[in-house]
Amino acid sequence: MEKKNVLYDKTCAERIIFIRQGKGNKKDKISQDKLAARFRTENCKISRDTIADIESGVRDIFDIEVFWFAKVLNVPLNYLLGITDQYNGTDLEYEPQIDPSMKDRKNICGTWIREARYHQEKDSISQQELAKQMTESGIEMSYYTILYIESGKRRVSLTELKHFARILNKPLEYLLKGTNPKLPNIESFESFAAEDN
Repeated sequence: MEKKNVLYDKTCAERIIFIRQGKGNKKDKISQDKLAARFRTENCKISRDTIADIESGVRDIFDIEVFWFAKVLNVPLNYLLGITDQYNGTDLEYEPQIDPSMKDRKNICGTWIREARYHQEKDSISQQELAKQMTESGIEMSYYTILYIESGKRRVSLTELKHFARILNKPLEYLLKGTNPKLPNIESFESFAAEDN
């Protein structure tokens, strides 16, 4: 498939390929078809075509999908996020546990983006201002886009999430903490501002 001109998280895509191809000291190599079958077993709707699109950079990976890839590939979430190079971890590091009240949302980070907006060191930042700063950082967004993200009505890509983390001066993990409260070091990173890849 031909790569389109899209923003995508290259680090995450490369790490998914690395683990899926059985590199390092991970288990056996797994095809995209078999990986898609594992996702179906977990009642997760990530198809073989979606896997191929993510790996080839045709589209970015969405926030909730990062958790599912971590679980099914049996690697820590922080490895796929590019925070650590260590791809062996405990079960708690890759077990996605979505709060039942969030099951109808299209993203898991919207609540925490809103929370981060209101709890800035100086003044809170409006949705309008956040949209402006996102656009200035290279991710075009409107006030309505921020509104939809915060209300859970729009998906958020990992690339967008990294820009939110940088602008809001919050660790990337903070914006994803609405999942498993047992994730280790969820807020222990010193103001991790994600780098573009």
